[in-house]
Amino acid sequence: MGSQVKLVLLATSVGEHGISPGLHYFGGVPLINYWVQSLRSCTRLLPVSDKVYVITSPETHGDYLAWASDRVLSAGFPAQNLICTGVSQPSGTPSNALQDLSFALSAEPSLANGYVMVGSLDFFMGVDLPLRPLVEHSVVRGKDTVVFHTPPPGHDMAAHAEVLLDMQATVSVTGAYVNPRIGALDPSPSGQADGTTSTAMAPLVILHRDTLALLPGYAAAEGAATTYGGHPAKQLAAFVRDAVLGA
Repeated sequence: MGSQVKLVLLATSVGEHGISPGLHYFGGVPLINYWVQSLRSCTRLLPVSDKVYVITSPETHGDYLAWASDRVLSAGFPAQNLICTGVSQPSGTPSNALQDLSFALSAEPSLANGYVMVGSLDFFMGVDLPLRPLVEHSVVRGKDTVVFHTPPPGHDMAAHAEVLLDMQATVSVTGAYVNPRIGALDPSPSGQADGTTSTAMAPLVILHRDTLALLPGYAAAEGAATTYGGHPAKQLAAFVRDAVLGA
């Protein structure tokens, strides 16, 4: 029996026109559809009815129910896998990724039995999401996985959570990157991206069950959840920094 992996998509915040960003259209389909389409190549996240959950708020739940009820548009996504936190999230209110994820763990206890991929539907992360290699990377190594990208030159790093790589551990004798390791995470960086070495954490992580066990207490405490409200990547970066790198 392989390691259990599940996916939790956070969709509690309200965006433009009173609609969740995950239901905004990109290329003719809602943003969430790109996640659903990418699941086809990741057998560890199938069947969707057992492996994938969308966490909503009272303000977004009805819209996601309407999306799921359109069996063609949603590719048959099960409405019972839409989990509402019950916590009001009016337009303009900062989202709280850590508390939303903590609620998901309490509402669906099976999530805590293996790995959970956590993604935010507040951001468009591309058409063809590499879910399968990310999941295999975590399962094969038995570790948490942080996804990062390189912001364009001159981009304000203060808008991101900066990822500092352990260069000695990640570069082979040929100079190529091999299984990049995280040296540190800075949820409050400053300065501008140089376009080459500056890296920023994406609002997408895979957390091992041992790490997930630490999350409810961390989310309930004053700290990252309030300091970085509205910034899922910053909240997740602070949690991984304190719970994993600082352990």
